[in-house]
Amino acid sequence: MTMKIDIDLADIVASKYTQGFHAPADIDVTTLLELADDDWHHELDLRAVLAGQHAIALIWDADMLRSRHPHLTAEQAWEALRECERNYTAEAGLTWDDVSEVVNDRFPDAAEARQRLLDRLQSLRRQVEALPDDPRADPAGYGEVVARLDDVEDVIRRTGGVA
Repeated sequence: MTMKIDIDLADIVASKYTQGFHAPADIDVTTLLELADDDWHHELDLRAVLAGQHAIALIWDADMLRSRHPHLTAEQAWEALRECERNYTAEAGLTWDDVSEVVNDRFPDAAEARQRLLDRLQSLRRQVEALPDDPRADPAGYGEVVARLDDVEDVIRRTGGVA
């Protein structure tokens, strides 16, 4: 759902220049901006604007996200928030658990990611040990597992691990 906010620029200019200002009579907007003693950057109280329209907005920003996940860069936090926004629905809402799930999947903390990998490898070892002793039972399956482990080994080697 797209929400539009109506902003009355005439009110902003009138409140900014209560005494008016001198300008030629026939001017375009570009000329007005060049002649005005102003940088035309104004803070907008989003809550007040929304309140005037009987609406609210819940805002998540990268700094909030980084306060809970300090290992993230500003760009990673922004990317995680954009993914959350893409998956957001008003019915389901958005919680810290939802955001943390995206962060942990996309940008896990290095120590946590390493521990998750070690836990996963231990689980895989148990599963391999439970396989039938005779590889002829499913030779293609064994070959596929070996090929995928080769891929994992390559990734570990590229990330600085010893393989």
